[in-house]
Amino acid sequence: MASSARVNIWRYIGIGFLVLVWLGCIGIGMVLYERTLVSWWLPLGLSGVLAAVSGIVCERFWRGVTTSRSSILNFICNQVFAMAVFSALILGVNYWLASASSAHSERVTIERKYTEKRYHSQRVGKHSYRRGAPYYVYYAEVALSDGRKKELSLPKSQYSRLRTGSGYDIQMKKGAFGLPVFSDLEFHPVTVK
Repeated sequence: MASSARVNIWRYIGIGFLVLVWLGCIGIGMVLYERTLVSWWLPLGLSGVLAAVSGIVCERFWRGVTTSRSSILNFICNQVFAMAVFSALILGVNYWLASASSAHSERVTIERKYTEKRYHSQRVGKHSYRRGAPYYVYYAEVALSDGRKKELSLPKSQYSRLRTGSGYDIQMKKGAFGLPVFSDLEFHPVTVK
């Protein structure tokens, strides 16, 4: 009986670790997606295919995690977990192994600027929360010279210096997989000579 309880404890610790890895990969993927000039479906589609292949290979692993013999349940668990891991891996390798020799300045135009008002959550009791103090998140939608657009989250100091319709230069690199990345989110005004 004691060995069965010990196995369950280790299984729950393992599940907790997998959930933390999953959440971390989702966070890393979201940050790197914002710094990569790519359509949303490309990293998700590629990671979905890789996750499907890994689902076949990792079926026994997921059977041990879920303690279920249902192939569908184990495949779904693998898809959810592996898509987050592969998306973070694809975008991470592309960003962190970007070619330094391909660094160039790209001209962008500020299409629009906007803010979103969000609220902190405030704990008021053991099990109750309420809406707390407001805070703002600042965004700018930029259009590149080839017509592609990207929405960027910016700090307030940079947001307040940008003007809608104005041209700026921004540093970009070619990523390891050929996807362009913003190497620096500093906007430099275009000087007309």
